[in-house]
Amino acid sequence: MVEFLHLSSMNQHCLRSLGGGGIGALAAHPSRHYLAVGEKGTQPVIAIFTFPELGLHRILRGGTEEAYSHMDFSGEGDLLASVGGHPDFMLTVWDWKKESIVLRYKAFSQDVFRVSFSPEDPGQLTTSGTGHIRFWKMASTFTGLKLQGQLGKFGRTELSDIAAYVELPDGKVLSGTEWGNLLLWDGGFIKVEISRKNMKFCHQGMIEALFLDDGELISAGADGYIRVWDFETIDNADITDENAAFEMDPLTEIRVGHDVSLKTLARSADPDTPTLWYAQDAAGAIWRVDITSSHTRQSPEKLASYHSGPVRGLDTSPSGHQAASIGHNGSVRVYDLDSKELLCHTPFSGGGASLIWAPPTVETPSTTILAGFRDGILRVLHVEQSKKREGGFQLTLQHACKPHSQPITCLAVHPHGEILATGSADCTVFFLHISEKYSPIGFIRTPSPVTSLHWSANREGGGKLVACCEDGSMVETGSPLDGDYDTSKSFYLQPLPCLVRTFTSIKDRLRAEEEEARQVAEREKKRREKEAAKQRRKEQMGDDYVSEEEEVDEEGEGGEEAEVEEEEEEKPQGPSPILSTLPAGERGFWVSMGGYDAGYLYQCSMEGAKSEPQLYEAQNTIPIPAYDGRDLPLHSMCLSSSGRYLLTGSSNGVVRINRLTAPLSSSSSSLGSYWALGVHDNHNGAVTHLSTTCDGRYVISGGADGNIFVFSTHLPAETTPTATTPSLEVQSPTKPARDIEDPNHYSIEDAKQKAEHDRQLKQAEMKKNSVRKEVGRLRRTFLQLVQRNVQLPLPLQLAADEFIMDPSLEAGMRERAQQQVWQF
Repeated sequence: MVEFLHLSSMNQHCLRSLGGGGIGALAAHPSRHYLAVGEKGTQPVIAIFTFPELGLHRILRGGTEEAYSHMDFSGEGDLLASVGGHPDFMLTVWDWKKESIVLRYKAFSQDVFRVSFSPEDPGQLTTSGTGHIRFWKMASTFTGLKLQGQLGKFGRTELSDIAAYVELPDGKVLSGTEWGNLLLWDGGFIKVEISRKNMKFCHQGMIEALFLDDGELISAGADGYIRVWDFETIDNADITDENAAFEMDPLTEIRVGHDVSLKTLARSADPDTPTLWYAQDAAGAIWRVDITSSHTRQSPEKLASYHSGPVRGLDTSPSGHQAASIGHNGSVRVYDLDSKELLCHTPFSGGGASLIWAPPTVETPSTTILAGFRDGILRVLHVEQSKKREGGFQLTLQHACKPHSQPITCLAVHPHGEILATGSADCTVFFLHISEKYSPIGFIRTPSPVTSLHWSANREGGGKLVACCEDGSMVETGSPLDGDYDTSKSFYLQPLPCLVRTFTSIKDRLRAEEEEARQVAEREKKRREKEAAKQRRKEQMGDDYVSEEEEVDEEGEGGEEAEVEEEEEEKPQGPSPILSTLPAGERGFWVSMGGYDAGYLYQCSMEGAKSEPQLYEAQNTIPIPAYDGRDLPLHSMCLSSSGRYLLTGSSNGVVRINRLTAPLSSSSSSLGSYWALGVHDNHNGAVTHLSTTCDGRYVISGGADGNIFVFSTHLPAETTPTATTPSLEVQSPTKPARDIEDPNHYSIEDAKQKAEHDRQLKQAEMKKNSVRKEVGRLRRTFLQLVQRNVQLPLPLQLAADEFIMDPSLEAGMRERAQQQVWQF
């Protein structure tokens, strides 16, 4: 998707790629009347659209194999340069109006971040990327026009990735570095390295953007600063010591915001606001910045905010058309799907890892959101009325605790709403009693990091928890109740019975069976075709047809099928991870596997499982349609509100709605017709979360590319949406609970162990003090006896050695006692 954000109204609309894949690069024509969109996918295209009509104007084909990484129009706008990503890294110069390639050449052997035409000479280009910068010329030779590239020589300067550069009018090039200094290139060599005075870096970290604007150079970095430099000083910079850097200070600097990481800048096209620029923030925001040295400069303004990095958790309200999400950066956001508005958002430390909306069994209507974080902290949040603005909303912290020492990867609430289970990368599942304080019950250990949790109902109504793990293990346990186990010394629920099974691959057998079935069908097809051909010849020849005609058996000579050797998928040594699960019936569930075992849904059950790990083969499988000949892992699954449709999200960013031929609890269930749409990035946009609203009206997806998409559905046989839109009934503002801000805060179990250790130390110290007191009392009594003995008449006195008569005393102790007596 290409997203268009209207700056006046902040409304947005999207333009889909032609091939259904991701978007690799964008370029605006100098006239602002055309927009070039470089796509991702198999043999992607560059689509040229008119602007603002967005009518398809030209299509450029054959520039790269899988993805475009950057594009740039020449100064006159008649040429377009594009550079591809892995595996070809091809630099292509287009006559885009004729849809033809002028020149092409391999830009480099590694990632190329940027390509641009020289503003002074359209026959010169520059590319940069991983560990390189390259200077190109379009030269006329006796064989025609050629691209000649000169690789920049770093010399004594440390090799660096280069994300930003700018061509200067005299032919020099100024580039950034990974460590934050500027490099001035002249003739393919570094003329000088530029830093701030007192050996300070120009930026802390990568310089991401460089621009030349009215005699000033503008740089933006990952440190969140925009700095303005004097062009003449940089252009004439020189040094005598080759090991030293040229030092200068910027004319002005702007700190855009706290924890901001700038990626690029775009100048406002409005002639009335020439000093306004728009900045892309890798931390999830778009900023409007006034870049001027005037004292009346406006403060940076955040226009829009988004999740930074992958969406780690996503769920819909069980009682309305609202949804909540958590990002890798720790921001929790709540949306209203009807109005397409962000209701509220709150950033937290530690980074997000998982999120669910509390079900109606916890409260009705539900306004509670349970969020797990990468530092092992669980936060219970309430959606409440805002104190700051009328009619607004806010997230209030109800409770915070730390049940784990590593990321909380999944959460699940007991069907009765009494117990919360949290799974973690620290190979444990923790149980908490759902109350105002979410008191800890205890934890169990799992064979590997937990990837999925779900509760399954049983006839007794108690419910069983199934935890699926990275190594293919499946652990089932019962519902521990608060107070049933002794947790005075540890929260480890060792007496709690756990059943364990380990998934074993059956893909080889499935593939063999499919191939055998394909061959049988192919032979049957040939037999029918042969019979039909014989029947046609018989009808055509009539009496001349010879029934004794020699036939060549399809299994005999000349009829043997040619065996096609297919490249076999290499089977890894380790087990495949379980990516997602879907309950189906009593103690049954479907799992989606990653790695080698992708391509199927596997029906599993814990019936007959034992406490000792056992290898387990799935009872039933459902094949997943392959994409481009490849089996794609399903990272997320959910059922529609009616249970007649299965929604899946795959690693290539495709959301698929499959009609089920039978309920998933049935062994005869399979996938029927389906609808599919690629919405997330096809390279790094795995659909990690899928959810539907309570009435099935909306489907919402979240991906590893940081995007969230909402679809309105019109599925047959689904629940009819309610006449009135479900609303979010919120509570009045309450006092927030105390948060856990220290990343090194003890987990619940660590705190218990430390408390037990401290108790034992205290008990040991008390015992030592008691023994010391008793020894002191005995010493005083002994000395009193010795004194009384001395005061007796001499014939009645005991000898010194008679005071030590106990043979059990060590010799050393007897000697010390005798010495004390004689000294007295």
